[in-house]
Amino acid sequence: MADFGLQVLNSSGNVQIDSTFKNLALREKGTLTSGGSEQGNTGWYFASVTTAVGTSPIIAFRSSAKCYLRYSAISGSQITYFFHCQGSGVAVQYWIFDDPSLATMSGNYGLQVFNNVGSVVFDSRTKYMRVIDTLSSPGSITGDPIDSGISRSYSGTPAVVQGQLRYIISNNAVGTPPNVSVISVLTVPAVSFSGGAVTWKADNPATTQFTGNVPEGQNHTPYDYMVLDVSGI
Repeated sequence: MADFGLQVLNSSGNVQIDSTFKNLALREKGTLTSGGSEQGNTGWYFASVTTAVGTSPIIAFRSSAKCYLRYSAISGSQITYFFHCQGSGVAVQYWIFDDPSLATMSGNYGLQVFNNVGSVVFDSRTKYMRVIDTLSSPGSITGDPIDSGISRSYSGTPAVVQGQLRYIISNNAVGTPPNVSVISVLTVPAVSFSGGAVTWKADNPATTQFTGNVPEGQNHTPYDYMVLDVSGI
């Protein structure tokens, strides 16, 4: 409970803002376009953005075609996010939320809420992160719902924050000795958007072929996502 000051309640009587309020706020946003070299004749291309590491960043995205966050890499004070998209020319909108002290704000007036030590905990000029849903599962190698597709619909404009990425790498020998090669196939859930609908479904964005021994397959079955409403942000 707040020690003193303003309380803002929602229609259910739950406290939304008081002196204990804490949330991440918009630091940066933009739009990327996939392109460059196609990966392994699969029709998938990368889109990337390099920005400041910040304090505790979370990146949300919304794309015009199937997409997922492949990985991120930190170099010094910079971090690069690599999105993998089905097709060249895919538009990837992104929003980076971080500590409110790094937030992008405009205007010279508004409402501020302070805590008992005089620190600002809420500023109406700041665009705070709005979580509207989560999707999380320990997953399974076969028969997981995300393999055939999970679809959910929302009001507003949904964007996705990807946590743990589920992946399965299968390796298979093809050919006959001595002309044997290995085909390695990556299976991950990609996200697609259509208005207020979001679909997570397994796809095969990367296939590589090489010679040598057939390595053991790899997998990481859990997955976690948050869905944000980025309307007006």
